[in-house]
Amino acid sequence: MKIKLLFLSVIMTVSSAFNATTASAKNLHQVDEDSQSGYAMYRTGKPNLRDFKEICALGITQMIVLSGDADKAELKYRDQYCPQLEILYNEKQTVKVALTTGFLKQFDEWVKVAKEKGIKIAFRCDCGCHRTGRLAAYYEMKYMGASSDAAIRNMKALGKWMFLYPHLKNQVWALSNYIHGEPCSQSGKYCVTESLFTTAGSSSSYPEYEVATPYTAEDGINDPADQSDDGAQELQDVEAG
Repeated sequence: MKIKLLFLSVIMTVSSAFNATTASAKNLHQVDEDSQSGYAMYRTGKPNLRDFKEICALGITQMIVLSGDADKAELKYRDQYCPQLEILYNEKQTVKVALTTGFLKQFDEWVKVAKEKGIKIAFRCDCGCHRTGRLAAYYEMKYMGASSDAAIRNMKALGKWMFLYPHLKNQVWALSNYIHGEPCSQSGKYCVTESLFTTAGSSSSYPEYEVATPYTAEDGINDPADQSDDGAQELQDVEAG
């Protein structure tokens, strides 16, 4: 156990140093833009105050929070530093559970409205790597014509500790099937889950969605570090386990 903890600590330190030199504040990157309308899509991690000010300075006015902790960041800073920022979604997703039709349809609606109105919008999780990377892959394939392999390469390039999340590529391949109206080519646990709820009518609200069966050890995802989207929390989980 001590050797494993030491190994994870070294990996996290190296990965953090690498990302600090290759990414903007808290893994902030522009995914897409339309210079004529003003529309832009960004991906990021959980912002501290400096990061939050940078996000606001970019003109981002809508945020999709995939880690359910807007109260620790956006809602904490918004009133004083960026009162125009709207939180469209604030639910804790997990990379162990495939995305649902309900969420994807709502996301598509947010994108549609943002494109029509020239809104700058962003989505994030904690480190901006895994839940964020999965949704970025969906966006790149659906709206930018990227192949699934190209989307996976981008996901890995901007991610941390991706070797702990090998199943994400299967989910991306399944998302590609969903986008193209094809039968899912992956094992059922990786496929887009049918939602039991309809898409919300307002672009400022979001639907509940069905929780699929979590991954288990026999699925090959049995590393105890695969419990969170945040590296520090991953190490805590291993130590606690």
